[in-house]
Amino acid sequence: MTETSTKPPVASTSKVVKAAPKKPTPAAKVKEPKVTKREAAPKAKTAEVAPALEVAPEVKPPTEVASTPEVASAETPVTSNSPSPDFDLAALLEVGAHFGHQTRRWHPAMKQYIYMEKDGVHIFDLAQTAAQLKIAYEYAYDLGKKNKTLVFVGTKRQARDIIKSAAEEAGAMYITSRWLGGLLTNWEQVSKSLKRMIEIETGLTNDAFKGYTKFERVQMEKEQGRLMRFFSGIKNLKTRPDALFVVDPGKEKNAVTEANMIGVPIIAVVDSNTDPRVADVVIPANDDALTSIEFVVKAVADGYKAGRAAR
Repeated sequence: MTETSTKPPVASTSKVVKAAPKKPTPAAKVKEPKVTKREAAPKAKTAEVAPALEVAPEVKPPTEVASTPEVASAETPVTSNSPSPDFDLAALLEVGAHFGHQTRRWHPAMKQYIYMEKDGVHIFDLAQTAAQLKIAYEYAYDLGKKNKTLVFVGTKRQARDIIKSAAEEAGAMYITSRWLGGLLTNWEQVSKSLKRMIEIETGLTNDAFKGYTKFERVQMEKEQGRLMRFFSGIKNLKTRPDALFVVDPGKEKNAVTEANMIGVPIIAVVDSNTDPRVADVVIPANDDALTSIEFVVKAVADGYKAGRAAR
């Protein structure tokens, strides 16, 4: 088509020079809208995909974590029956749950839960904290509803009283003094110690040791006191616990190691300086502030209590 159009005007070269640029210009104008339409189409598609990609990270991490524990992967999903609350981000912010440790002390595996760095301190993404806390609530609810045992573990000074009161109110068991090695891996010996503690306690209460000398009774009282120090919160434990709720798994290394060895699921409050991979349900939050610990512990305890009430 282009050759037939250019041959007739050969006689006058001046006209050909003027006519030649005019013919490509319409063609260029016709091609430009085609190119712009093709280019506009991908932009429209990327604009539609972008929101989906932004929403996906908020939904996927909770579902992946929820499928890890045995109870969460049961036939009936915990999310379908448990009336889990939506935790307010403002409340988490008020209790100081967003504060992590100094950036030089952080654990790289916690990067996915960190929102930003401010004044040399890591700040948690409270949206993820609220989502993970909701999963922990649902998991604790499912444990309580299925009459399974959940042991609260926290030996930090600022966490002891909070864990003890919350666990007792929820009907759960707790360890706040020290994790006695072999509590999970050497359960047969631990169960004997628990029976011995109950036996001494019952004997002293019912005056069953009247015929013993004063020295023997004093020795029994000392033995009972030592056993009560370690086992007072779990004296009604008949078998290995079905799950642990740990405040600061970095400090409770013995409990976490034993639980991972025998496959006991762990719900944990994890700060920015701790490896989150040791826990099945990770709650990224400040594990040092009293208000933050109390908020998270109470939420998990409420879930377990609600589950027991729904039986």
